Amino acid sequence: MGSTTLKIEDLIVDKLGRWKFSPDKFVSQIPTVLLDKVKVRWEAAMQTRKDIFEQSLRKLLPNLTNAKVKEEMKKNEEKMMMRFHTCLILVKEIEHVVKDATSMWENVYYLHKPNEDLVEI
Repeated sequence: MGSTTLKIEDLIVDKLGRWKFSPDKFVSQIPTVLLDKVKVRWEAAMQTRKDIFEQSLRKLLPNLTNAKVKEEMKKNEEKMMMRFHTCLILVKEIEHVVKDATSMWENVYYLHKPNEDLVEI
């Protein structure tokens, strides 16, 4: 039974990731025991997403204090597309999240490197 439950749990987590749903969409459709297991994995993916955004900020601006990093995380939370990036982590597209996090912080702090391919006319 445990192996079957794990397979079903994996399928549900995969569907969450692919359909960009949160576990709340399945409340009426799956047993509470299974939903609780899925929520644990969802919360772990949410924490991973948060860690990636925080680490990206620290890498780009290493002189920021811990308090300033927390402040910037909170202030820019709406730009992080939390559910979307959590779903990407569930389907193991972590590199995509790292790239998006870096790009977001570069946009916030105007850190994009000039494009050397530009041709002025």
